[in-house]
Amino acid sequence: MHPTLKCLEAELTGSLTGLSAADLGVVPADRPGKWCIHQIVTHLLLSYESTIDVFETRLAKGTPTRAKTLLMQRLGQIYILRLGRFPRGRKAPVAVSPTHTFQRCSVEELIDRIQAALTRFDGLATQAAEIFADRSAISHVVLGPMSADDWRTFHLVHGRHHIAQILEVRKQLRAPRKKRIASVKLLIARRKQNV
Repeated sequence: MHPTLKCLEAELTGSLTGLSAADLGVVPADRPGKWCIHQIVTHLLLSYESTIDVFETRLAKGTPTRAKTLLMQRLGQIYILRLGRFPRGRKAPVAVSPTHTFQRCSVEELIDRIQAALTRFDGLATQAAEIFADRSAISHVVLGPMSADDWRTFHLVHGRHHIAQILEVRKQLRAPRKKRIASVKLLIARRKQNV
C-alpha cells in the first residue's frame, strides 16, 4: 500500500481501537445533532466507495477527464492538498452522508471495512498513476481534476479532519471516568486526613 494510505489506515484504525459498540454511538455532548463515531466512519467509507466508483469508471474509459480546473477548485486544492487543511462546517454531499438508519457493526468490522476499501482504492490509484502518470486525470466533485497522488492526499487530509472529531468524542468518553477517579482519590485523601 502507498505510504500516504498506510498512514491514513494506521491513524484511522488507531483512533477506533479500544472503543466498544456503545462508544461508537455516542454523539458529542457539546454538539447535539452532529455525527456519532459510527456515522463519521460510515461517511469515510462512503467517500472511499465513491472514489473507487469514480476511478473504476475513468479507468474503464482509459482516457483522462477533459474537465479543466476552475480557479475556485484550484484554490480548494491548494488549501487541502498543499496546506493539509480541511474546511470546517461544510455539509457533506448527500451521496457520502450516513443516514440515521445505517447498519451498526463492531469496531473490528469497521476496521476490516476500512482496510478493504483503502486497499481497493490503492490498487486503482496505482493503475491510474501507471496509465495517466501524474496528470490530473480524475475529477473530484468539488475540487475538480486531480492526479492519483492528489486523491491519496485528499483522503489523508479528509481522514485526519474526521479523526480529530473521533478523538474529541473519545476525550468526552474518558472525561466522566476521570472525574469519577478524581472524586474517589479526593475521598481517599480526606479519609486519610481524618485517620
